[in-house]
Amino acid sequence: VTYTGGGFNFNTLAQSYDVARDGSTFAVVIAVDNLFTALWLGVCALAASLLKRRGASARSRHDTQAQPLESSTPITSVDLAVVGVAAAVAIWFAQFVYALVPVGHPLLWLTAISLLAAQTPLGRYGSRVEPLAIFALYLFIAALGAYVSIAALMAASDLALALVVMVFAIISAHAICLFSAIRIFRMDPEEALIASQSAIGGPPTAIALADSFGRPDLRLPGAAVGL
Repeated sequence: VTYTGGGFNFNTLAQSYDVARDGSTFAVVIAVDNLFTALWLGVCALAASLLKRRGASARSRHDTQAQPLESSTPITSVDLAVVGVAAAVAIWFAQFVYALVPVGHPLLWLTAISLLAAQTPLGRYGSRVEPLAIFALYLFIAALGAYVSIAALMAASDLALALVVMVFAIISAHAICLFSAIRIFRMDPEEALIASQSAIGGPPTAIALADSFGRPDLRLPGAAVGL
């Protein structure tokens, strides 16, 4: 499930099946997942530059319109307070709703509530504190590498090998479909690769890839598709 929305989905399912309670197994799965997520992020960044040499990207259609999403106004204490309280209330409400309707997982309810809240005036405060969200995103990207435990992989060699083979098969099939679609349907490589990152790594890596392409117009679509 981590390759249909990233680590958020993976951790939600791991909690649902109590995988997180087995520390050794969870560490191995996290290490393999983060290893391939980081590798695929690098492949996408490299592939974009190679594909653009063979044809013009759609970047020119967007550059005149695309503007960075970060707010140019200073972050105020009111912005932080509103966003902090809204987040706390959303977490409490997600747990409350799950207690009444025990379907799925509280994190799934939290995602739905947050998406709804973003359509209200609260979304304006969220955009104001986006620089903090981007900072947290960079911490997440750093954590991808930090959680790859080679020692854990070696200690559980049989499980690690099975996971590596399975994940490699998934990524390979995904890559064949992705690059075939780009070629057959003449898709814009950057848009296709960010859509891919939305699936493989989830919203954080999709946003990071959009930034590396210089395509701020693809940040929001990438995050939305991942969610």
